[in-house]
Amino acid sequence: MVRRAVAVVVEIAVVCTLLYGGYRVRMRLCENWHFAGSDTYGYLKLAKQMRQNHRYALDPPPAELQWVRPPLYPILLLAVRWNADLDKKGDPEWQPIQHAQIAFDLLITSLLVYFVARRMAGPVGGALALALAMVCPFTVLSTGAALTECLATCLSVLAIAPLTLGQRRPRIGFPLAAAMVALSVLVRPDGLLLGAAFVPAILLLRPPRAVWRQRLIVAALCAGSFLVVLAPWPIRNQIQFGAPHPIGGRIDRYSRPVIHYQGFWAWLRAWAPDWKPMTWPTTCFYDVGCHPTVALYEGPGAFDSKEERAVVEQLLKLRIKQGHTQAVSDGFQRLADEKIARHRLAYHLTLPLSRAFGMWVAPFDELLQGPPPWPEMTTLLRPHLEEGSKVLLLAMLAGGAILLLRRSTRGDAAVLVTTIGVRTAVMAYTFYCMPRYALEVMPLGYALIGAGAVEGVRALGSLGWFVARSALRARARRRGAL
Repeated sequence: MVRRAVAVVVEIAVVCTLLYGGYRVRMRLCENWHFAGSDTYGYLKLAKQMRQNHRYALDPPPAELQWVRPPLYPILLLAVRWNADLDKKGDPEWQPIQHAQIAFDLLITSLLVYFVARRMAGPVGGALALALAMVCPFTVLSTGAALTECLATCLSVLAIAPLTLGQRRPRIGFPLAAAMVALSVLVRPDGLLLGAAFVPAILLLRPPRAVWRQRLIVAALCAGSFLVVLAPWPIRNQIQFGAPHPIGGRIDRYSRPVIHYQGFWAWLRAWAPDWKPMTWPTTCFYDVGCHPTVALYEGPGAFDSKEERAVVEQLLKLRIKQGHTQAVSDGFQRLADEKIARHRLAYHLTLPLSRAFGMWVAPFDELLQGPPPWPEMTTLLRPHLEEGSKVLLLAMLAGGAILLLRRSTRGDAAVLVTTIGVRTAVMAYTFYCMPRYALEVMPLGYALIGAGAVEGVRALGSLGWFVARSALRARARRRGAL
């Protein structure tokens, strides 16, 4: 009893020490740095209009109401900066956002990662996962950025953790997870991909809850929970706009809806080997005030012939003259269809694999545009971020493989691996593959690494003991034969 009490005290002390260290790292980050992209000001405008005019819109009346962006992140901004000037950029006004995101990251995301890894590999595995969550720069940086990544990551972990920690009471834990998936969709549309984790979680329910009737009941409860939480948003859109728009739509850098974009997006997706054409080339095309040129799209696989290049040039001139019209979209769609017909294997396999790799192996420096948070980052950390992402990916793959091979951890690992794998595959295939889109499930990778390291050491220890025992027995047999 005394030994158990001491172990609990030591575990709590380790967790608190790690959390405090992570808190100091994040506060140091936010002392003299924050990040705001063009998306940020769209969220701030939405929050400001909700406060001042009680309407979800970018500008005061008679500006149209907004349906393109899901509403949860502007609601968070409104809650933490109620009395602040919600469209002004300045450190004092932005600190409440950073502090709220630090609280989400430490007290929800990181602690849940600890408990998920602990469930699979004990306190040591949990401590390793928590330590990684405290210092890994990729997710740490998102706490200082006024973007959806930190909140979306928190809700992703909140959605997946009950599928492992709630296995004993799936009728409670699993519907709770489904509600978190709905909240994730209300932050970012790609939160819907978290639903893939429910397949292995429900199928691998252990006896006596493994009968199909119980599985169907749990699945129905999850579906109902998801719909109840998500329903107010599409109902509001149906009433206001005559269409539900459950996951929003495409916007430009000024948060304005973009129409007739499908053809151009299909053409980019037909040849782009990584996420880079999603940045300025895409932004310029969607911004009516910008004049895109064919040189913006020079890259591997962009043009199969001079004729194709000339057609793209003509379509871009038409886009400058007419704006976003269906004729421009149809022209790019024809080019995309022809390119796909010529390169089916690349379109369906090679390009998605390349984009998936680039999604994880990257410096994750989109949030580091401009001055770094502290000077030593330029010389010590920033040049090694891409190498660090490679190590992280390899460790995550190794940890996942080890946990899937061990019977005691197979079910929980299947939930985590499915979540990460399905999200990466779908995002890469559909060309939504910017590296920061991987952040939402990266903490689940920390759990795989921490638990996998412990289980790997245990497996090596068992293997070493088996080899040593076999050698001793063989030696004893030889002596007996003599």
